[in-house]
Amino acid sequence: MKKILILFMGVAMMGMMSCNSCGHKKAVFNGYDANTVMAADKAVAVSMYGDSVRHYECQVNYNNTFDSVDGDNMIVKVMNVFQYSDTSLMIYHFADTSEIGKLVEYANSIESYHTYTIDTNKTDYTFTLIVNDIWLEDQNMGIDSINFTLADAYDIYMNSDYVKPHSNFVVIRQPLFPPFPTAPYYIFGNMYECAAIDSKTGEFVENF
Repeated sequence: MKKILILFMGVAMMGMMSCNSCGHKKAVFNGYDANTVMAADKAVAVSMYGDSVRHYECQVNYNNTFDSVDGDNMIVKVMNVFQYSDTSLMIYHFADTSEIGKLVEYANSIESYHTYTIDTNKTDYTFTLIVNDIWLEDQNMGIDSINFTLADAYDIYMNSDYVKPHSNFVVIRQPLFPPFPTAPYYIFGNMYECAAIDSKTGEFVENF
């Protein structure tokens, strides 16, 4: 990532402050459905770049770690990655305002030419980051081949005998290395402790 252009967030922040001061309360946030967000963001990416845009990754954070919760666990952050030519598009969704500063700091650390915008509604925020660079190590996700949603995979994973890591993170991706999956994997955990579930078969993937 090699050139820099920063789109300052003053206008967006003024919009947020005016909304906060107008007397309207934010609606209750009940979490995201990751597969719904993926489909909606893909539609946005296609509207920007056309059908040739590639969907490389979806990153998800829950509000509780897998080793500390039984039953339901709310998704509090979703980020989708798309690629068109030499441009990466990252769309973040979250309700916690503290995420804004972290994402701005991250964006400002990128050396490549980039822009970002911040949008809000009655429930959450959307941070859209466009970077002139290439996203690596993923295939274009075949989301049409998904038979099991993340909610399905979460239940399969939590009801398994796998020791659950101290992590609240899932990445949905098709790795660009053997066995070259034909459908996305739901990969739960972290780089040291993780387990993958095939979104097409609902089965655990032992080697990925």
